[in-house]
Amino acid sequence: MEWYISWRWAALLATVLVGPAASAQGPGLLHIAVRENGLVGVLITPDTTRAYPGVLRLGGAEGGLHTEDAEAIAAEGYAVLALAYFGAEGLPGDLQEIPLEYFGGAVAWMRSSPYVDGSRLAVVGLSRGAPLALLLATVYDDFDAVVALAPSHVVWQSTYLDWDRYAVRSSFSYRGAPLPFVPYDFSDEAASAGCSAEVSVCAPMYAHSLGQHARVREALIPVERIVAPVLLISGRADTLWPSTLMGDLIVERLAGADYPYEYRHAAYDDAGHCSLAGCYGGGTPEGNRHAMEGLRREVIGFLGRHLASE
Repeated sequence: MEWYISWRWAALLATVLVGPAASAQGPGLLHIAVRENGLVGVLITPDTTRAYPGVLRLGGAEGGLHTEDAEAIAAEGYAVLALAYFGAEGLPGDLQEIPLEYFGGAVAWMRSSPYVDGSRLAVVGLSRGAPLALLLATVYDDFDAVVALAPSHVVWQSTYLDWDRYAVRSSFSYRGAPLPFVPYDFSDEAASAGCSAEVSVCAPMYAHSLGQHARVREALIPVERIVAPVLLISGRADTLWPSTLMGDLIVERLAGADYPYEYRHAAYDDAGHCSLAGCYGGGTPEGNRHAMEGLRREVIGFLGRHLASE
């Protein structure tokens, strides 16, 4: 089960905040540590002279607390809560049955913060945080915009920073019960061969796992319940998981439901697993550069339209 180690080097693309004090970091941004009601995060805001539209930023399977792409959003005039939900002190060690209520607490904190305009909120999730962002928007109707970078249309099996604790469990829970999930299927040796620390090509294994049709049906995220515009972004050369395929399936579900809000899937050729902080897991240098430029325009433009940032 050593393949998951390959996800951990994604953390090198991000900056970790250490310590409880507020400080100025980045180009004129203020970082305020959040350690209330069990939350572990940092609020990044241009300043404290006014309340800015709020963005909840959710990272992926690297775990911990990272801020680089949150800073990029905050620099455009947003108060961004970069939230850790496992792999940090005071939180579960692994992405296993994380309660959705934890994120509901984060939304409540944002609504009450004097630095956040609680009437204008968005959620932005990357990788494992992308299906989480979609999932949260089906449970909480607080969001005015939903962004999923390298998305998935289903809830997946848990992931582990230490495979000695490996178990077949759901990534998330709600109201005390684990959510239905798609387990990893390593039965196809060819599909699983590249899913290792050396090459980080897990997309074929994930695609093969989607052949478990009954489990997929149970684990589908009911995106048609979201009451906000949805932006999906993927790289067609993503080697970590088949984000373009899964993004297309989300669009298909929304279209079939006559979804009344704006929705869009921007898929970039020759691009890998991308966030505002960078691309990894596939793609070419030129393709990733083009995707990064387009992704930034898409995300900032989308948030600007739906949160009406000044």
